Amino acid sequence: MNVTEPNVFEEIISPVCPLLEQEAINLKDDIKKYKLSFFPFTLNLLYGIINGIKSISLLITYLQSLPNGNEAGFINASKSMYSEAFLRYKPSIYRRIFYNLLLVSHKFSKIFKR
Repeated sequence: MNVTEPNVFEEIISPVCPLLEQEAINLKDDIKKYKLSFFPFTLNLLYGIINGIKSISLLITYLQSLPNGNEAGFINASKSMYSEAFLRYKPSIYRRIFYNLLLVSHKFSKIFKR
């Protein structure tokens, strides 16, 4: 069995993935209705933020050039798909995710200070 080590991006987002998966479940048929559904939309945005990509246009170009982007869960989407997704998802969802991520990181910081 070939087990690959997670890459840096996967390590960075690992604490938030369970939160994203739960929110995606809460959105019920979102994944059936939209190619750029909640999880891949948020994954793409996090990738852009972590890599310092300054615009959606650049993010789209960058993700299209990744050799194994689809395997990693990234979705190639148009600017209009991003625009629509920004309108579709409520800020309260992201507030909840980032709040929980802060709680997790706070717990980890206490562990590492020992």
